[in-house]
Amino acid sequence: MRRLLGIGGLLWLAVGGGWAGVICTTGTVASYEAMGASGCEIGGLTVKNVQFSATAFSSPGIVVDASAISVTPVFGAGTVGLVFASGSFNLSGADFATYLLTFAWDPPAGDIRGLEDVLSDNSPVFPGYATVTTDACRGFFFVGAVCPGSTASVEVSDYGTSSTLISAASFDPPVALLDTRTVIQLDANGASSQIDGWTENVFVPEPAAWALMAAGLLGLAVRRRHQ
Repeated sequence: MRRLLGIGGLLWLAVGGGWAGVICTTGTVASYEAMGASGCEIGGLTVKNVQFSATAFSSPGIVVDASAISVTPVFGAGTVGLVFASGSFNLSGADFATYLLTFAWDPPAGDIRGLEDVLSDNSPVFPGYATVTTDACRGFFFVGAVCPGSTASVEVSDYGTSSTLISAASFDPPVALLDTRTVIQLDANGASSQIDGWTENVFVPEPAAWALMAAGLLGLAVRRRHQ
């Protein structure tokens, strides 16, 4: 009980006096889509407005469904992120597919100081390739594909003969809202294209990151206590 109170006190200071909302837990892109504009919370950060679609493909049979992509919240030193993974991102021959994933990071009690994408590589065979490109709208929501403010972009890729597995951008000043549009492009190009997935991280002040993790643990503890 004392430990819970300690975590609760830390959470109170970190997020401005309370806990509310659905906790982000391991699920699928489809389950995150279903939460809509209310989204879920990783501590003081709300992940919301998740949408996923295939925008181009060689045939319907190779399209990866949102229910086949897992989503796992992760915490690091000064970072909070989501891991997107699927064994179905695997093409060969003449197949290709392009997907669009959009969602927002909304930290009403904190700030976001940067964005990072990390590719979980599975070595496409040249001339096959895979790219994951995230455009971020700083401080505003995208209106369609247009950001009313300034944007930042990060891109990770593997072209079979060369790769960029980590890409990051920093924000100065920090932003209180980050809306993202991520394009995932796989093209076997006569060989193969495959990835295990990717991670999208946002950078937050390090003490806040620990508070966010405590928030998740506290929420789970409270939920289990009431079950």
